[in-house]
Amino acid sequence: MTPAEQISKCLTRSMDVAKELNAERYKYYLETVATSQELRERGDVQSANAILELSSEGYRIWERARDEAPNYSSRPCVTKPGCIEVYRSDNQVAPPRIIGPDEPCICSDKIANMSLCKHELVEDGGLFKIERFRPRFRKRKEVKSALRPATSAGHFEHAKVDAKVDDGGSLDDDPLEDSYVARADLSHMKQGTFIPG
Repeated sequence: MTPAEQISKCLTRSMDVAKELNAERYKYYLETVATSQELRERGDVQSANAILELSSEGYRIWERARDEAPNYSSRPCVTKPGCIEVYRSDNQVAPPRIIGPDEPCICSDKIANMSLCKHELVEDGGLFKIERFRPRFRKRKEVKSALRPATSAGHFEHAKVDAKVDDGGSLDDDPLEDSYVARADLSHMKQGTFIPG
C-alpha cells in the first residue's frame, strides 16, 4: 500500500469515526432532553439545566456535588472579607474551607477535575453555573476529525481539529476552539484515534 493510499484510508476511517461519535452525541442529546423534561416536572430545575449543558462525565460531577452539598453549611469568613467558610454540618470540629472570588477550593474533587466541587456548589447556593466546569465537561456538538495521520517520518502535518461545544444550551455551530498541531515528533507513538476535548 502506497503512502497516499494509507493517508486516504486513514482519512476515510477518521470520517467514519467522526460520524459514529456524532451519532452517539445526538443519541445522548435526545436522552438528555427527555431526562431534562422529567427533572423540570419534578421541580429540579438546576439539574435539568445541568444535564442539557454538560457531557455525561460533567453531569456525573454535578450529581456528585449536588448529592453531597446538603451535608455542608456556610457562614461568612471573619478573617478574609468577601469569602465564606464551608464546613461539614455534622462535623464542625474539622477546619472549614475558605472559598471566595480569589480563594478557589483546594479539595481533592476540585483538584482532580478542575471543575465544580461540593464546596463551590454550597458557595453558589445550589445553583448550576456552567462557568464552574472546564470546556471538556461541556456537551460536545460535533466532531469533524477524529484521527490524525502521521507522515512516514513520524511527524503530524498541521492537522486541524474543530471541537464544537454547546455553550449555553443553544444548538449553534460556533467553534469553541481550533487547535493545530505543527510537526510534533511523536515517532515513539503509534497512530491512533484522537477525540478532541
